[in-house]
Amino acid sequence: MVSALSGLNWEKFLELPGDARTNFEAVSRAATWRNFTRYGRFAAHAQQPGVEFHLTIDLSGCELGGPDRKYGWQTKWWDIQAGRAIGEGRKKDVLDSIDKTTKHVHGVTDWVLWTRRHLTPADQAWFYGLNTGMRMHLWTEEDLDGLLIGDAQLLRESYFGDLVFTPHRLEAMHEAAAAEVGGRWLPQVHQPPPAETTLRRMLAEPDVWATLAGAADNIARYSAAVSGHMKGLDPALAEQVTEIITIGSTLTDLLKDADEHLKKGQATAWLGAGVPSTPTPVPKVPQVLRRLRADQHLGAPALTNLIAHVRDAFETVLDVRYHLETRVIAVTGDAGYGKTQLAATLAAPCSSRPAGILLHGNRLGCRDTLDHLAGQISIAGRPASSFEELLAAADAAAARAGCRLPVVIDGLNEAESATRWAPLLRRLLVTLENYPSVLVVCTVRGAFLDVAVPDEVKDVLELTGFDESLNEAVKRYFTYYMIEPGDAELPLELVNHPLTLAILCQVTNPTRTSPVSADRIPNSLSAMFEAYLKDVALRIAELRPHIAPTTSPGPSMPSGANYGPPRRATSLSPGPRNSLGTSPGSGKRLSSLPSSTKASSSGSPETRPVPPSQSSMTCSPVTSSPPVSSAPMAPISLGPWPTPPSSRHLTVVGRTSTHWDLTSSTPWSPSCQPLVRVSCGRWCPRRSRLVRCCRPSGLNPASSTRTRSPRSPRTSPSSRDLYRAYSGNFSHPAPSRNTHSTPHSSTGCCAT
Repeated sequence: MVSALSGLNWEKFLELPGDARTNFEAVSRAATWRNFTRYGRFAAHAQQPGVEFHLTIDLSGCELGGPDRKYGWQTKWWDIQAGRAIGEGRKKDVLDSIDKTTKHVHGVTDWVLWTRRHLTPADQAWFYGLNTGMRMHLWTEEDLDGLLIGDAQLLRESYFGDLVFTPHRLEAMHEAAAAEVGGRWLPQVHQPPPAETTLRRMLAEPDVWATLAGAADNIARYSAAVSGHMKGLDPALAEQVTEIITIGSTLTDLLKDADEHLKKGQATAWLGAGVPSTPTPVPKVPQVLRRLRADQHLGAPALTNLIAHVRDAFETVLDVRYHLETRVIAVTGDAGYGKTQLAATLAAPCSSRPAGILLHGNRLGCRDTLDHLAGQISIAGRPASSFEELLAAADAAAARAGCRLPVVIDGLNEAESATRWAPLLRRLLVTLENYPSVLVVCTVRGAFLDVAVPDEVKDVLELTGFDESLNEAVKRYFTYYMIEPGDAELPLELVNHPLTLAILCQVTNPTRTSPVSADRIPNSLSAMFEAYLKDVALRIAELRPHIAPTTSPGPSMPSGANYGPPRRATSLSPGPRNSLGTSPGSGKRLSSLPSSTKASSSGSPETRPVPPSQSSMTCSPVTSSPPVSSAPMAPISLGPWPTPPSSRHLTVVGRTSTHWDLTSSTPWSPSCQPLVRVSCGRWCPRRSRLVRCCRPSGLNPASSTRTRSPRSPRTSPSSRDLYRAYSGNFSHPAPSRNTHSTPHSSTGCCAT
């Protein structure tokens, strides 16, 4: 129902999660803060007697009054019909709040009672007739409606409109976003790194701030002990001791207040301003302590402990403020160190708050803004129209839940242009000043940190592996993958890398259908990756049978299995000497290649794969077209083909699901030439397929010096279309150039 007086939809307000009284206080406080905090000091303390929040006006121009005014607000969600008296019980409640304001909140000149509906004329006369020494004001829904305009329009929509994130909706959005990362997020094996603890402190989760109350109790205990030894102390020394005790008392109040706000989910209200300024830190060994030690005074040990705890409390208060005031933070680490795992885990719901928002950085184009990124999230059945709209909805949801919510942008380096992020994040820092209940977390690979994250983002956390928690991480992974460790010895320096440990467990027990012994763990890094690649090939064969590996079965491929349809055969005829130094006439026809054969279903021999160390390299396409006949084709002479080193092979996967295997015995066909991208960053035109060499770009075969490669032309396909391939360090004459190519390097590392 939309109110005729204010235009606020109170039906949608009553449908919000949480208590209506708490939500009414939250929206009233947020509207007041948004409109008036720039004119003075705004404060809101947990369980503050008298008023729930107050504003000390320091600047002129405020519509509430001049710099000599101090407003205090008390909100009351009275569930009574319009035109009915509030009754004696509610009047006593109002009088009690006024008395507590006079005693505990000094300097209040204007006292505001804020209700939804107007009081009856008789109740208004009673309220304005109170003798309190303060100016008395009555605010209603009309005043709230007047504050929810302009910059606060999004706040209106997040409480009285469609811009509402419920806990159920947030959880559903997280599940959808986390599903996109696939196996890169395994909550069952998650081992929290130290960076996660820091992030959860910034999110004001009470569990990670459990030591605040204990620090305050230590100061109180030693302050009492010091006070008991002050009798007969020199007045000058006693004054210095009293000053230290006073500082400790101030810090104790700050810590207790912060602890109470965190436990009640009002961290941003405590931070909102009005928090007493942190006192001057106490010197480690002040003069009074030296005098008491010299005199062997009985209070010297207690004073020493008090000073130590006061100094620790001072650092703790600064630590709380630093964590809660952080708006944007970057998490960096090399590939495979768990950035996506951390991002998805941090955005997941937990016991103290609902789910956050997980965004994928690879959705940002080179000309996009954060508004385009926000379109990943749907609000009321439509994509979010702006990033600020997303922030407003998250901030309001956090205020209702009594927490801070994370908005995680995973993979800044995966965007089309990583340099696009820096100006966007600078602007975001300004926007977030209006949304204190939101923490934006960005993950980025270390090599892109300087170009993607601006200098204005001071806070950067680095992921370095499991380190001290390695044993616990190994236990989690072994439990999830059903590996019985026994007395197996692991290379700790390798499994400290999260991705390496994940691959190791995956190749040891890929199906997780039954427990396996640690004897199946690969005994070397090369064996691990070999088994991993074979397992990947097997999974591809299961998912897409028409894209099947043609290599011989390995440990994870059952012997005798048929992987892919039979190949048609052609052959390579002798030709002139090529760039690899192959002598003329060294090319061999198919009939002379060493290979194993077996009878096909039609009785014709079927060519089986041969090792790549033989005198010819062959390539067999398997497209999405229907399987061809298993009968062999008549040999066709196509000229020589270079011989790669025996230790490497090349697999090319094109954009149209075409598989190329250069280790099979089926020769290359001139009608199926792929587009080859050499590792030096230049393009070789060959139809519409892509190959990428595994040798690092710009690495001169004659030396070990790595050089920066030139950028590919803008007409080249996106890097997202490239599939990794593995090839030997051999060269080949450069093909003819066209409009998409640049001069071929003389040290090229790829062969077509």
